[in-house]
Formats: sequence, structure tokens, C-alpha cells
Amino acid sequence: MLLGLEILADGATVRVVMEAARRKSPAQCCLVASLPLDGIFLDLHGAMVAEHVDDGEGELLSRIRRAIGYDVPISVCLDLHGNITEQSMTDADMLVGYRTYPHIDMAVTGRRAAELLDRLRRAFRQGLPTDRLSHPHLWQCTMVEPAKSIYALVGALEEKPDMVSMSSFFGFPAAYIAACGAMSR
Repeated sequence: MLLGLEILADGATVRVVMEAARRKSPAQCCLVASLPLDGIFLDLHGAMVAEHVDDGEGELLSRIRRAIGYDVPISVCLDLHGNITEQSMTDADMLVGYRTYPHIDMAVTGRRAAELLDRLRRAFRQGLPTDRLSHPHLWQCTMVEPAKSIYALVGALEEKPDMVSMSSFFGFPAAYIAACGAMSR
């Protein structure tokens, strides 16, 4: 059985709203009841900030891991503006990002993330290298340089036989949090 969840970001989340969502989240209500699971697919934004938590997605992933442990693979589909944190990298097995802005590849990215989840189910768990870079917000449109070449390179690297997945996240500068910044994984 696979379980899916979608959460999108839009400005700072009010603490009351995030805590209500937490109480009703899969990690708190139906996730454990659904065990055993073959995998979890999450469609998240990656830049959720709440009044009391800078890393909404990391917090969600942490709560899911506390509920189910590390034996179930988690694949997360994210906006390329995601602020990728150590918490998210620890608790997600695969972080797969959009490669276009404007976002015209959401369905393609979701398919990649789902297919990678299927691969993860079969050969489960190894650490992935990461590197943090910095890209000004004005350079993030993937239809023009330099982002166009960056994402062409991301696609080319993913075609290598020893590469499982390659994503690059610009981060969401308007979030104004410490974890904001570009990340390649």
C-alpha cells in the first residue's frame, strides 16, 4: 500500500492552522493504522514557514518518521524554490524537484518522484551527496540563463548510469529563514 499527501505553501502559516493540520495529518491519524506501507509519496512545496517553525516540511517529515520509523521509504516531490534543510534530508529518502520556473513540469516531476519511490522500495537506503549554493531570486527563471544551463546540467547528470536522481533547489528567498539557499541533491 502506498500513501500520498499534498501540501502547498503560501506565506507564513499561522500556528493554529499548522497545529490543526498536525493533529489531522497522516502521521497522527491514519499513517500508523495504514501500516505496513510499501512507501510514502509526498507532494510538498518545500518552503513552508509557520509562525513557530521555520521548516514546515522538515517538521512534517520528522513527525512521519517518528510515527513509522525508517523502514518505509519516503519520496518527496518539491518546488524548485524549496528551502531544503538537514531535517528534510535526514527524514526523506528522495527529494525530487521541479526543473522549470514557471512550473510547467509538475506532472513530470511527480511521475519521476513516484517512479523513484518504486525503485527505492526495491533497493532501500543509501546516503546521497548534497551541495549548497546561492542563486539570486532574479536568476531563477529556467527559460533564460543562468538557470537554463543549470537545469540542463541537472538533467544530463541524472542520465548517468550511476545516478539515481539529481535535483537542484534554488530556495525561496522571501521565506527569510536560515535554511534558505540553493541546494543540489
